[in-house]
Amino acid sequence: MIGVGRVKTPTLAIVCKRELEIRNFVPIAYFEVIATREKLPAANSRCAMRRRSESSSVRLPRPSSTPLKVSRARLPYVSRTSDKDHPSCTICLRCRKLCGSRFGWPASKTLEVAQELYDGQGKKIITYPRAEVRYLPQSLISDVPKIVAGLQVGQSFNAIPVPDRPVIRRGASGSFYDKGLEGASHHAVIPNVNTIDKLREIWPRLSCDEKKLFDVIARAYLAALMRDFRYRQTTATLDVRGFEFRAAGRQPIDLGWRAAFPEWQPADEKSDEAQLLPPLRNGETARVQDPKIEGRRPDHRRVTTKAP
Repeated sequence: MIGVGRVKTPTLAIVCKRELEIRNFVPIAYFEVIATREKLPAANSRCAMRRRSESSSVRLPRPSSTPLKVSRARLPYVSRTSDKDHPSCTICLRCRKLCGSRFGWPASKTLEVAQELYDGQGKKIITYPRAEVRYLPQSLISDVPKIVAGLQVGQSFNAIPVPDRPVIRRGASGSFYDKGLEGASHHAVIPNVNTIDKLREIWPRLSCDEKKLFDVIARAYLAALMRDFRYRQTTATLDVRGFEFRAAGRQPIDLGWRAAFPEWQPADEKSDEAQLLPPLRNGETARVQDPKIEGRRPDHRRVTTKAP
C-alpha cells in the first residue's frame, strides 16, 4: 500500500512520468557536421539523419565568414557562467596515471624513475614516492618559502607566477590536512626540502626522464600554492546558412594554478566543455572551413568519420 497526500501524490506522479519516459525512450544514432574556424576549436551541428548532415555540409561555403553570438547563460546563442577550480595537484600514486597520459609511461616506469629521484646516489630530491594520499601534514607549511625559493632558482620554474604570499589551503579540499593522513605511512610526493638548495648542482646528474618527472612534481607543488583557476563557462553558436554550429568551453578570467601547466591539459579535462576558449564577443566574425561528417552512437561514441 502507498499512502497519498498533498506531497506524495504529485511526487509519485513525477516519478511515474519519468519512469515511463525512460521505458519508452528509443536510442537513435545521430550525425554531427564538424567544421573548424579561426579563433575557435571545432564546432558541431547535430542531425538525426545522415542525409540532412550531408546536405548541411554541402551547403557550407569553403571557407565562409559568419558572426558569433555571445550572451549570458541559457540564451539560444551563447551562455556564460563564472566558476573556479581549486588545484588538486599534489602528487601521490596517481602520478602514475598523470605520467601515463602525458608521457605514455607505464606505471612501472613512473615508479622506477621516482625511486631513483628519491634515493639515487647524489640525487634524493623528492620525498617517498609510493604515497597513497594526496595530502601534506600542516607541519610542512613552514617549509613552503624554502621550497618555492629553491625551485625558482631554475629558469623554467621561475617563470611560474607563484604569488609573493603563497596560497595555503587547509582542510579536505586543500593540500595541508592532518586528518587526511590518518592511517597513512607517508604524505604526498613533493620536492625534498633538505636538498632543494642543491637543485642547481644536482640537475645535470639527472636523466631526461628524471627531469621530466621532477618537473611534474615541482609544478604540481607550486600549483597547489597558487590562486584558483577562474573561468567563464561559455557556449558560442554560429548560424551558417540556417545551420546552427556550437562550440563550448572555458574562457579564462584568471589562469591561477593552471599557469603552472600552460601546455598540458589533464586527460579528464579534454571534453568539449572543458577546452579553453579565446576571448569572444558578440558579432565577431569567424571563418568556417573544412566541414566533415562524424557519425555517433547514442552513447556519444564515434562510429564513422568521413569527409563529404
